[in-house]
Amino acid sequence: MAAPRIGYLLPTRDWTILGGDVAALAEQARAAEDLGFDSVWAGDSPVTRPRASWRTSSPPWTPCQEDG
Repeated sequence: MAAPRIGYLLPTRDWTILGGDVAALAEQARAAEDLGFDSVWAGDSPVTRPRASWRTSSPPWTPCQEDG
């Protein structure tokens, strides 16, 4: 059986949405390589948008527990 290969997925969606520094992503990629990850992955979707969460996708009348 072949040994598993482990990769690192860069958080490009968050960087794109929040307007992060691309140099920081490049540094993360270099760090992943230095740590011995087999691959480094980056998303390239031209239509990146925030993901829906239960807070944004539930109707306002949906019962939920308060934080805290």
